[in-house]
Amino acid sequence: MDETHPPATTNIDLPHEIQRLIFEMAARSHRGAGFNLIQVAHFVYTWIEPILYERIEILGSSVAPSLLRAIRMKDPAFLHSTVRALAISGDVDLKYVKPIFAASRGIVSFSPWGIAVNPLIYLPFIRSPYLRRLALISGPPHDSAFNIPTEMLTKLTHVVVVSNFSWTSWIDLDRALNLKSTASSAPVASLTATPTTLASFAAFQNLTHFAVAQRYWPHISNIREVAQKLRYFVILSQSDALVHRDIIMRAVLSLNDRRLVVVNMKHFWDWPQGDSRFVTTFWDKVETLVSGGFISDQGDRWPTRYERA
Repeated sequence: MDETHPPATTNIDLPHEIQRLIFEMAARSHRGAGFNLIQVAHFVYTWIEPILYERIEILGSSVAPSLLRAIRMKDPAFLHSTVRALAISGDVDLKYVKPIFAASRGIVSFSPWGIAVNPLIYLPFIRSPYLRRLALISGPPHDSAFNIPTEMLTKLTHVVVVSNFSWTSWIDLDRALNLKSTASSAPVASLTATPTTLASFAAFQNLTHFAVAQRYWPHISNIREVAQKLRYFVILSQSDALVHRDIIMRAVLSLNDRRLVVVNMKHFWDWPQGDSRFVTTFWDKVETLVSGGFISDQGDRWPTRYERA
């Protein structure tokens, strides 16, 4: 006896709300998919175009002029409400990026990545009052000292520093530490508590997440003394420095500060987009490690009180 089957249905008429959710998830999961999806239909284009502008990546000087032309064709209100992350990779001429920065006044995240120039040169031109996350990624050594403009630093909650530029001093941190060290002595404190030093100390008070390359963390670990809301301090270890891992681990253990965690820096070093693309998963991982009592992403845990005894 022959069995009959209903014909297979090839056209599924999903509600537009469900279709939109599927398309948006696809566009956010892979940037290249978004550029393909906008060609499907005009209504898909209207859904996906804002997603393509959520994160602007300038991966080299060759793409900067065309990107600038595209931005100039957009309504400033659209850019202000849409662009949330900006990454500069390579050594893009300031004449191209300044107008892009000016049009991106709603960004929350900024990641400059430099090879031949110090990425710090871009910072004075970022004017977003909503900026909260900054990742500075640098290649070969630079002569300029490290510095984040005080006004910008005041707004930041997440900072990543992966660099080879010279570490001489961080002026705001030095001022803040000097103010804190004299706080117990009223007469001395009154001399050091100038508007400048007070501003430097206040600049660290929104910082909750901080990550720095392994080679610099001894110079900057005292940021924990002034950043009163700091909950996560990440030491970014180099992939080829595993021979020094025991030394780092012993140094971290000696501080007995469970906000500290050692994580491989490949999350940022391998991806010039850094904070703009992968920081969410990076910081999620860091928070999971710290809450789980881990001292590193290699499975090491902080000793229990019984083990310490």
